[in-house]
Amino acid sequence: MAASRPVLDRERDLAARLRGVLRAWVEINESYHEFAGAFFKTAADPRSPMSPFSRDSAPAKARATGIFREVAEGSEAKLPAVLRPELPNLLWLYQMGVVLYWVHDRSPGTEKTYELIDRTVPLIVQLIGMARLRMMRGVLAEVLDLVRSLSGAT
Repeated sequence: MAASRPVLDRERDLAARLRGVLRAWVEINESYHEFAGAFFKTAADPRSPMSPFSRDSAPAKARATGIFREVAEGSEAKLPAVLRPELPNLLWLYQMGVVLYWVHDRSPGTEKTYELIDRTVPLIVQLIGMARLRMMRGVLAEVLDLVRSLSGAT
């Protein structure tokens, strides 16, 4: 949170806020990159208390989704009411994908992870914007129902 604070205090653009938070996560975890693969082996085990999806990790997940709640709510983006309560969890799931890529990224300075963030954040923000379109309501409802249903499986 401390590493994200400058961007959250300065930016109102959803893409800039999201990009800044994800980049801050990569930067503060840089020194753990070599250890990340070993940690991932343990965290990938669904029975492990270190799994980000475990009940034991619920406090860490709550802090992370709290940051993403602040990313969304502090932005000037017009968020669909139906998406607003689920967006922090969806953004956390997106971050989990970025983290998985980062664990395997062997590019100098994990530059490919930064590229992934820089190229996918605009896509995520476009998808959020498209969720406001009438023709997307059914698809959005299905996606949210799926995420809610699967979230209870952990």
